Amino acid sequence: FFNHANPSICRMLGYPKEEFLKMGVADIHPKEDMDHVLREFKSLLSGKTTIAKNIPCLRNDGEIRIMDITSSTVIIHGKTFFTGLFTDSTERVQAEEAVQTAVKLNQVIDIMSVSECMSFTLDEAERLTSSKIGFFHLINPDEQTIQLVAWSTETKKSCFIPKEPERYYPVAKAGIWVDCLHERKPTIQNNYASLSHKKGLPEGHVPVIRELVVPIFDEEKIVAIIGVGNKATDYDEKDINVLTLLAKNTWTLIQRKWIEKALMQSEIKFHTMADFTIDWEYWLAPDSSLVYISPSCEIIAGYSPDEFTTDPLLLNQIVYPEDTSLFADHIHRIHENAELETLDFRIVKKNGDIRWIEHSCMPIHGRDGAYLGRRVSNRDITERKQMEMSLHEALQKLKLLTGITRHDVVNDLNIITLSLEMVRDTNDPEIIQKYISYALEAGKTLENTIGFTREYENFGSISSQWFHLFSVINSAISDVSTGRIMVHMEISQDIEVYVDPIIRKVFTTLLENSIRHGGNLSSIRVSTHKQKSALIVMYEDDGVGILEKEKDLIFQHAYGKHTGIGLFLAREILSITGLSIRETGSPGKGARFEIQIPHNIWRVMPIHQV
Repeated sequence: FFNHANPSICRMLGYPKEEFLKMGVADIHPKEDMDHVLREFKSLLSGKTTIAKNIPCLRNDGEIRIMDITSSTVIIHGKTFFTGLFTDSTERVQAEEAVQTAVKLNQVIDIMSVSECMSFTLDEAERLTSSKIGFFHLINPDEQTIQLVAWSTETKKSCFIPKEPERYYPVAKAGIWVDCLHERKPTIQNNYASLSHKKGLPEGHVPVIRELVVPIFDEEKIVAIIGVGNKATDYDEKDINVLTLLAKNTWTLIQRKWIEKALMQSEIKFHTMADFTIDWEYWLAPDSSLVYISPSCEIIAGYSPDEFTTDPLLLNQIVYPEDTSLFADHIHRIHENAELETLDFRIVKKNGDIRWIEHSCMPIHGRDGAYLGRRVSNRDITERKQMEMSLHEALQKLKLLTGITRHDVVNDLNIITLSLEMVRDTNDPEIIQKYISYALEAGKTLENTIGFTREYENFGSISSQWFHLFSVINSAISDVSTGRIMVHMEISQDIEVYVDPIIRKVFTTLLENSIRHGGNLSSIRVSTHKQKSALIVMYEDDGVGILEKEKDLIFQHAYGKHTGIGLFLAREILSITGLSIRETGSPGKGARFEIQIPHNIWRVMPIHQV
């Protein structure tokens, strides 16, 4: 049984607190989902996870809500209690499932009729709103006639629908189910029986208890209506949102389907539309020869349609070398698979630029069922990929900084706590003085750590971008007082690197370490050279150098703790964007750090072209 419940969980599930505290886990979850619920709870109790997502919970009124449950254990008077924080994620899950439905429909719509698309949407609408019946009908342009088109699978089972039903119905004769047409907004009827203006139901129709109907607009015109009914509980605004989202997405896809059908009826219209698509479209015949390729291929790949047509191998040759195996597997698979195939890969444009492509292809058949080859759509998603990589990079930076600060704070707090406990347990003045010194030193370290977080609070909030390497290093030099030490820059001002702006701190750290630990050094030299396709940035000083046994240790967390970001964080910052650093100098002859920049994140770009 539950030992405690706050007002929120009682309100969320619709139970009085006194009744809720007499209940157990099995009472608030659907029986058919208990195996899944128990597996999730077992994982929580074992400590393998701390949150169970998308757990179905049964309200007092019979409605099922989807919850995320965050758990922890507490010990009170020697007893261990399991606590759960319930977050209602029903609307989020419904929205996600509505989007997934739209994506799924988008993948299969080409092999469906309009009425099949509508029925598919209705089945999903019933599932997402817990309804029992559903319909999807078109409205004629004058908004005076309804074209009866589609019913859900459950409606067809529970209601009598003639094999050849009346397809057109006057709005004037329709009842409550077209109120949304008159009011031009979604309408909810949660007490259908009490409505005075209802006009009765057709013979063989199941009784209607509740109803939700949503109009679909095309600009200012209502072009269709979609409705669901007989939910066990009242319909509300959340159901309107789900049904509206499904309706809009389906209508968009239906419109696309009609456009594609119209294009096939006229070769002129086909070429007019196809030649002006933003995406790179082409049609591969069964023998893999090109039947058609849209002019947008030149925008995306840099090659004209004629170049692709005259060179059948060009499509494969422009695939980025590291992605050739992936693309080859795809080509092999599509000859055996009649389903929609999608994958992301990179291409090398004619001008040498590397672009990310979202590639989708599916089989096409003639009206007689003959296989005509595959339709392919290539979309340039480079910007989206860059955003994804920027997000990943930001998360890695956040993880890095929180890991460092958490480790340091916990260590310092432990030292302070243990020192104070030792002071509490002794009267010896010398011991008291010693442990107070330990605590003060740890407090100072903790203060430095907090200062560190202030200095790098923007780390991760700015995405990587292209910077001139010369300017980055020159800026780092200006941040450090080098005194009489000469700094020689042997770097072309045309070199750009794709990095986080905080890379400047890496070079600041190298400069500060040289000045602090290099002994009587007199000069520092920063240069670059190519190593295969990578760029090597060489940082050298003429100081005392670094002992062989310390070459790896200097990059550990304990080193550089009071010297800016330290070499540990410098290496981690570089690694997030794919760079690496190592020390290759000779003891007694000076330190030498080599920073390797991969080929895809450096380029030569003259300043006047920026």
